[in-house]
Amino acid sequence: MAPAHGPPSFPLLQDKTSALSLSNVAGVFYILIGGLGLAMLVALIEFCYKSRSESKRMKVASSSQAAVVGRDRWLRGRGAAGQSDGGGAAREEG
Repeated sequence: MAPAHGPPSFPLLQDKTSALSLSNVAGVFYILIGGLGLAMLVALIEFCYKSRSESKRMKVASSSQAAVVGRDRWLRGRGAAGQSDGGGAAREEG
């Protein structure tokens, strides 16, 4: 018999690969979409948290400012408008 020419044949190591299709790589896209959804959820929670804390900070600042204005009005009502103790400038009503 004549020797065979060409690459050797290994019957146990047959090439059983197939081309990649969408169904073969769908899991990667599911993970990417899940990660994107999780990132958007975290961003929404962070936005709500920061908005709430900023709102509370602004309310505290405005309420303390209202207390100063209320105190000035009270002092003016008592006739001591010119004797303000640093809470604001004396204002003339006119």
